[in-house]
Amino acid sequence: MGAVQGTVSNAVNGSPLGRAKVTIRGTAQEALTDDNGRFFLPGAPAKAIELDVSYLGFVSQTARVTVLPGGQVGQDFQLSRERTDRRSA
Repeated sequence: MGAVQGTVSNAVNGSPLGRAKVTIRGTAQEALTDDNGRFFLPGAPAKAIELDVSYLGFVSQTARVTVLPGGQVGQDFQLSRERTDRRSA
């Protein structure tokens, strides 16, 4: 087992995204970011894993990282706002 830590921020202005959800794909392991956009996932399986991050109103992202036994890996995410189709009547 190892751990994953990182941050989630707004890609446009760099502001932290508090309460973004970070999940290890294929497991029930997840964490919410704090008010500074930081997350920590202890007990991550020691192997290549995929992290999914989501935040309401922003495009979700996935990243692949390799966790070493007893190690800690960092992964930061910068999310972009979802596009809205604004058509005039």
